[in-house]
Amino acid sequence: PQTGRTDSPYVARRRDPAWLDQAMVRSVRSDLVALAAQFALRPTRLLQAGPGRATVQVRDDAGRLFVLKTAAAPGALARDVDANRTLRVAGLPVPEIVDHRDGPPSVLLLRWIEGDPISSASPVRTLREVGRLLRAVHTLPGAPPFSGQPTIGAWIAAWTAEVAAWWPSVGAGDAQVRRLRDWLDELEPVLAEREGRLTLFDGRAEHFLVRDVRVAGLIDLHDVGPGDPAMDLAVIGLTDDRLIPEVLHGYHAEHAQDGNLRSLIPFYLLLRRLAGAEWQLRNGSTSEGTRLLRLALRQVAKVP
Repeated sequence: PQTGRTDSPYVARRRDPAWLDQAMVRSVRSDLVALAAQFALRPTRLLQAGPGRATVQVRDDAGRLFVLKTAAAPGALARDVDANRTLRVAGLPVPEIVDHRDGPPSVLLLRWIEGDPISSASPVRTLREVGRLLRAVHTLPGAPPFSGQPTIGAWIAAWTAEVAAWWPSVGAGDAQVRRLRDWLDELEPVLAEREGRLTLFDGRAEHFLVRDVRVAGLIDLHDVGPGDPAMDLAVIGLTDDRLIPEVLHGYHAEHAQDGNLRSLIPFYLLLRRLAGAEWQLRNGSTSEGTRLLRLALRQVAKVP
């Protein structure tokens, strides 16, 4: 399904501090090495790669680390730049832009942010800080369209229809698909009242980097755009929903509560798990796709 935007344009690679071994050297194409050399930098690690795109960790002669993002199409990284600047003005801890070229190829050079992804093992104060940061994002306006649809309700209905049509191809039964559709019908009055705000959309746990129990950075901003704030609160728990309660606590601190969040978050979580499974399986990441599919099946089995 495409209505909800892809969960990620890349296939994630492991993050570790080691210098490139020979296998990793071979995985960095010569054109990426040449591109890094234009900035007097050398690749240290291939972080992500996909059709027409790549993200590489690079360093200078002084040992300082940077992230070099590149895309074949001209202007392909303009959304990343716009999102970075918008969130920086709002006080979010985003990477510093060192250079940007529209290309072709499009190039974005960012300062490296050292940190570890949040997890359910992170301190409570850290998870609540994530909630406060999401609240700051959601104070910014996000006008329609929403993935081509005029309202939040129309967007979610179209996306759910695509997911429901795909799900049986990987073994879902009629009862499971019917429960998904019925759940959407139950939420229709709530969805009709939702107003758009700026959202991360792909603000998964691994995109919040923590250092010394504080959120040091928010990365991978390509999908920032108008949407439903409840979606961000669901996505944070995509692979581990134990993160959601404390993040939600921080989100609500000193602010009026959105009474519909608790009804929407579980549905959005199921929708994103199914959409993520479809994307991963279609793009060859069988293990991650299967993992998300299993999480979705366990979740839908608990739905009354």
